[in-house]
Amino acid sequence: MFHPAEALAPCLAIDEHDRAMLTGINHITFAVQSLARSLAFYEQLGAKVEAQWNRGAFLRLGGVWVALLEGEVSDREAIDYSHIAWNVDPANYAAMAKRIENAGGRIWSENVTPGDSLFFMDPDGHRLELHAGTLDERLAALDVDPPEGYRRR
Repeated sequence: MFHPAEALAPCLAIDEHDRAMLTGINHITFAVQSLARSLAFYEQLGAKVEAQWNRGAFLRLGGVWVALLEGEVSDREAIDYSHIAWNVDPANYAAMAKRIENAGGRIWSENVTPGDSLFFMDPDGHRLELHAGTLDERLAALDVDPPEGYRRR
């Protein structure tokens, strides 16, 4: 007797390839107009320069490998919400926001989300965010004041 599950079994088999998954961010690369200017900016935010060469550098910032490569930079005045958010301990949020301001970070959006966030651009217009909070904290806030169509999965 034919059983549909038997026909699907070969399609549902899981092998090592199927177990492959992304495990995190490896590194972030930014194209920059001036390596010296970008190094100064990111060092003011606490980055440690691990290696540098004529047109590039590898930094460590908050445990993340950041590569800066000098060259052509496209227009960054995008109108979408795409950005990279950096963690900061809530107790250090105000001090870090001041460091970003002092380093020349330019605001690109006001914060309309729960929690402390500062949306700023680096010297080359890369959109960044300073964020004090976790995903669990954000979900808890949305549970209390959900946007239209919100549901937990």
